[in-house]
Amino acid sequence: MNDIDGKTELFRETYARGTGDAGDADAAGGEKTDRESAREKEAGVAAGAGNGVGGVGAYSYLVQNQPSVYRAEDEAEDGTDGLLQQYAEQEQSTEERHTEQEPDAEEQENPDRQRNAEKMSPDSGMRQPVRIFPEADMSVEEEVQQEPDQEKEEKSVFGEKLPDFALMPAAAQNPDRLIPADGDLKSSRLRITELYRRQLPVMTVEEDVLVPDVEPDLKQILHIDARPEITSQDVYQAQDGRSMYRIGGTLSVNTLYVPVDGESGLISITSRIRFRRECGAGEEEEIQAAGNSSPEGDISVELLSAGAKVINERKIRIRAEIRCTVKKYVQEETEFLEGVRDSELSLKKETIHFTDIAQRRTDTMDVSGEVVFRENMPKPEKILHYDISVAEVRRQIGKGKAVIDACAFYSILYFPEAQPAEKGDPAQEEKQDGDKKTDENGILPVFYRGRLEFTQFIRLPDLTGAVSSDSQVSFDVIASDLKFEPSADGGGEHSLMLSFTVAAGIDVFRDMEREIVTDMYHRSRDVSFSSVPRRVSELGGSGSAEVSVREIITLPESKPGFGRVPYVSASVKDLQASVESGKCRVEGVIATNTVYRTEDGGGFSSYAENLPFHTVIDIPGAREGMTADCACVIREIHFDRMNARQTEFSCTLAVSAYVWRISEYRFIDRVCYIEREEDPADSTGMVVYVTRSGDTQWSIAKQFRTTIQELRLINGLEDSDAVEPGRKLLIL
Repeated sequence: MNDIDGKTELFRETYARGTGDAGDADAAGGEKTDRESAREKEAGVAAGAGNGVGGVGAYSYLVQNQPSVYRAEDEAEDGTDGLLQQYAEQEQSTEERHTEQEPDAEEQENPDRQRNAEKMSPDSGMRQPVRIFPEADMSVEEEVQQEPDQEKEEKSVFGEKLPDFALMPAAAQNPDRLIPADGDLKSSRLRITELYRRQLPVMTVEEDVLVPDVEPDLKQILHIDARPEITSQDVYQAQDGRSMYRIGGTLSVNTLYVPVDGESGLISITSRIRFRRECGAGEEEEIQAAGNSSPEGDISVELLSAGAKVINERKIRIRAEIRCTVKKYVQEETEFLEGVRDSELSLKKETIHFTDIAQRRTDTMDVSGEVVFRENMPKPEKILHYDISVAEVRRQIGKGKAVIDACAFYSILYFPEAQPAEKGDPAQEEKQDGDKKTDENGILPVFYRGRLEFTQFIRLPDLTGAVSSDSQVSFDVIASDLKFEPSADGGGEHSLMLSFTVAAGIDVFRDMEREIVTDMYHRSRDVSFSSVPRRVSELGGSGSAEVSVREIITLPESKPGFGRVPYVSASVKDLQASVESGKCRVEGVIATNTVYRTEDGGGFSSYAENLPFHTVIDIPGAREGMTADCACVIREIHFDRMNARQTEFSCTLAVSAYVWRISEYRFIDRVCYIEREEDPADSTGMVVYVTRSGDTQWSIAKQFRTTIQELRLINGLEDSDAVEPGRKLLIL
């Protein structure tokens, strides 16, 4: 038996098995209708043919997309034309029976789903589809149009949905090959240290505080001062895998109030409120993905607002809002694509400038010193309130260390020692009631503003690479204490000693630049590449300035007039900065609270007012769109009563600002050549291209796979990448 006869016999056996299966199913049905039996018989025939020649998936695709391959000559070549004609006649008779009866839902859905069969080619063994007769297709279309509202359900010949790959062209099933081009690329790695800042959500601390038993009942709160401190911090993993911050600290609150009896003058109490906060790290996962960083970060805290409410004569309710800021230093290792070894690869390069944190160190230092009052100041007997702020005076960075000169500015409100007036002293006898040191309501407090200078040494390893361009210094007072101590000479005198612990941190910057590749193409091959985003920070410059603020505090008509003003508190709030061309504008508010003796001698009162200020710092490298990091410290405070309704207030501020340009670039990290199954068609030898809006010399050269040098030489273009719209360019 030859090869053709063997394939013909195989088709007969397959056809017989299919019709036999359909006949058995018809006999087993018993009471089935003629239409159902005919449909199942057709399904058996199609299934048998599918089993014999390899399935229906590829057949369905060829029927729909290549009708020209169904030729009667092909059917007669393999000696199976009789069988095919018999099958076609049986199929046509089945369709005619379907037309005579009412079509059901399944027939309306897929009218040609049971007319699929295949045959084997005698020459190559490839599957060739069986021809479909147009008369059968026409009858099925008429059936579908009779009842278009029937519910449609997608099915295949075997009662299941065909897989997607069965309807997919062979070319789509074999994707293009990607060949890595690592051997043709030249790149280098660079490690950059970036500083990330994240402000955690505002935390509200509220707690009731009891007046100590040794103090009298309170009547009115005049002033409240709060100072938050971080005592513990750590990072842990929650059950859902997220990073969580656990922050603990204390809020030291000093409350100045008027007692009920009015005979004790002013009363000061100090309370410590503990707070605890757990919150999600938020961007921690993104920071970790960007580079290597330690789990912990430097957490600082600032006071946003503080207030007190009298519950009763022995209880007050403290409410404060604080905000924590996390600073993390992340080492990002970035790979820069510098060039290629393949001369036909054209690269688009860009020079980027950025600032690296070459060195960062934090060191703590204990500072202590005696508070020396001026000659005309009375000696203190009881401390009511004090606060400390540290500002930089100058810095000097050398090999292996940094020397920072700083100054601690402190304010003290105290009760002086009682000293009776000497007889015959006209200066004491002629004092007006508003200027008396004592009266029937007790001793007036005294305010003193002083300074304590110190020098901080921070060790720095030898700097490598570029020379340091700038540096930034920050201070954080961790703990402080003000108390009386016996004098060193043992003469029985007591001196007032101020001690505190300060953490000084320094960041040493260095300016760097690199040339990176942002786009590429090949003259003769298709190229595919991927890129990753990277954040880059560049220091635009820094500057500092001293700002003098002088304002008049005027009492409203509803408040009693000034008699004597012993104390005015001041703090900087709402500090904001905006960057202009060559300048940085800083503005904020000085929150003041004036504690004074009333003019009528009825007791103490207070009045709070916000005094706005602004200043402009010259920074040559500043440009619009940059971000600014600024700080402000109050150096000096002075106030003087002008009349019963006005008090003059003046202070000196030390303001510093750093401006940054934050940019995001996409760095090419993987380049591959695309190897296609079919060679691309030859391009036209010469093209006249009319430029459009948005075109550049690079985009045109990339589109037509030429070089920018050749494009400029032929068309006389300038060296810049821009090209005017509507110009005709000759491209060879």
